[in-house]
Amino acid sequence: MVQVIRDQRGNAILEFVLVFPLFLGLFAGVITLAALLNDHIVAASAARDAGRVVIATADPEAGRAAGRKTLEAGGLGVRDAEIRVSRPVPWADTVTAEVSCRIPVLVPGFAALLGGQPWDNHVQYKVTTKHVMDKYLREPSRM
Repeated sequence: MVQVIRDQRGNAILEFVLVFPLFLGLFAGVITLAALLNDHIVAASAARDAGRVVIATADPEAGRAAGRKTLEAGGLGVRDAEIRVSRPVPWADTVTAEVSCRIPVLVPGFAALLGGQPWDNHVQYKVTTKHVMDKYLREPSRM
């Protein structure tokens, strides 16, 4: 008669081997998503700061410098970022600031979920803000 072996010692290691890659992928995905959200918040703050400075000073270069300073303070590399600010004109009441930057992706293939290609190691972000100028900033004082 054949005796069935009832040794259960290998079950735990087999379950670990099957489940560990799933947990590792989930953990890496959460870390990558958190880093991307942080970089998006920094890019949006840089666009807002650039627009505010241009509204106050009417100098687009000063706005770009303020945006670069915010990107540096947030830990986002300035070399991969581009800041565009529209010049305020007397007949328009808005100033547009745009920050485009390349943000690295930690997990291979994660860029495909965010609009890139699976083999990309970065994601392209573009944040645009519009700022409305106060009428007192547009019209010179008549005093």
